[in-house]
Parts: sequence; C-alpha cells; structure tokens
Amino acid sequence: GSSIVLESGNVNDYEVVYPQKVLALPKGGVQNAEPETKYEDTMQYEFKVNGEPVVLHLGRNKELFSKDYTETHYSPDGREITTSPPVEDHCYYHGHIQNEADSTAAISTCNGLKGHFKHQGETYLI
Repeated sequence: GSSIVLESGNVNDYEVVYPQKVLALPKGGVQNAEPETKYEDTMQYEFKVNGEPVVLHLGRNKELFSKDYTETHYSPDGREITTSPPVEDHCYYHGHIQNEADSTAAISTCNGLKGHFKHQGETYLI
C-alpha cells in the first residue's frame, strides 16, 4: 500500500491506502494490445481518503519539458557534457479528483504513486 499524509498534519499521522488502477476502454471500446509508450497519456486510480472512496484522474503533463530541453553534467575530469535526452515518454502527471471542481493533483508514476493532491480544501502527500 501507499501512505497518504495531510500536509498540515504530523508525519506520524498517516493513512495507508491501496490505490487501484481503474481500467477504462478508449473510445471505440477496443484496448490496444501493445501500448506505443511506456507511460499512458491518461489514467485513473481509486482509493479511500478518510474512509471515503475517491477517483483520481491523471493526464500526462505534456508541456513539462520544452522541445529544446537539455541536461548538463560534468565528467570526473571537469568536462561539461550536454545531452538532449528524449523526454516524450515520461511519468509525470497532473489531474484532479472526480466530481470535485477545485481539486488538483501532481503525481509521479515512475515508481509507484508519489506526489500531492488537494481534496476538500486539504493537501495530501502520497
């Protein structure tokens, strides 16, 4: 399971949740056998917050990296090395809680669910 913590609360005051991925068929009702990317464009997770079920709708943050994004690091001998890695297939999402107009979410799915979401005016860390 994952832990959620109320941002304004004590880190020892947490709730263990078990997010379940909600599978939705694309328009047309046919699921692709082979996904084109490692990470889906949209996804949904259902879990309980304070005993109440919520559905988290997520969409991949397509404008997170600019087209001319580069990474620079230095070799052990001090040489500058700049690369332009492909960043189209990343694991960073934003979204909202279903049926909650002022909810927000910023979640990484790289290794489980990590990030934060706003639910009923409170911010939670997951």
